[in-house]
Amino acid sequence: MTAALAANVVPITAADPFDAFWALVPIQKRIYKPLCRVKFDAITSKSGLTTKNLDKDSGEYVQIHLQAEPAIILKGWLDYCRENATPDTRWNSPSKMVLKEGGRFMRRPATWLNRGGWFE
Repeated sequence: MTAALAANVVPITAADPFDAFWALVPIQKRIYKPLCRVKFDAITSKSGLTTKNLDKDSGEYVQIHLQAEPAIILKGWLDYCRENATPDTRWNSPSKMVLKEGGRFMRRPATWLNRGGWFE
């Protein structure tokens, strides 16, 4: 005997970790969501993401491999947002944070992911 779902029942699915990440992105930095999703999904996959970044000391591009659990990325991003928020709004939710100098020196989320920002 097999169980079948009634026509009006919607199966429960796990929350998408990227949606939780995107909810932590301050309004001023919500740009390139599709690119950000691809990077997030690749980094949190079993194989990870291999990319190249500019090494400012040597002036050459070096290959790096990035892989992390979603929870590590979420914590790292929230810490990064708090570092860039004004002291009086640092502990607000990211949507209510006021960024120092309007976020001028804060990386966009896709760039932060591509550079392994949670390691910093």
